[in-house]
Amino acid sequence: MPEIESFDSVSGFEINDKKVSITVNTRVNNPNKKRVSIEKLITNVVVNDKMLATVYANEKVVLEKTSHTDVSIPLEIALEPGAIFRMGMLALKDSADFIFKGSAKGGLGILKKRVRFKIEQRLPTNQLKLP
Repeated sequence: MPEIESFDSVSGFEINDKKVSITVNTRVNNPNKKRVSIEKLITNVVVNDKMLATVYANEKVVLEKTSHTDVSIPLEIALEPGAIFRMGMLALKDSADFIFKGSAKGGLGILKKRVRFKIEQRLPTNQLKLP
């Protein structure tokens, strides 16, 4: 199964109405002996038991076999009402409990499958401050 090795940067930051668009630049390891494609990703982001946003990645990403690949993934984030205020309040704390729950569609060649996931993790919040 492919794994994210690092998040290198975020670019193309845009906010309008209740939507945020960004591009995440990351390095992904594909240990499989076949090319893997990831076509759709939908993730709900919950912070301290409150829904913050839904993240969509609709652009296809292809990971070559047994390789480490640098990818840029455009994301569209639909914010819940009051999300910007909650993010500002989180920036005043050291950390918060995040839950990332959703599904990704991908596969090897013509075989496609939707995989559901749920990741719970305590993360630092000091980087939520806008420049």
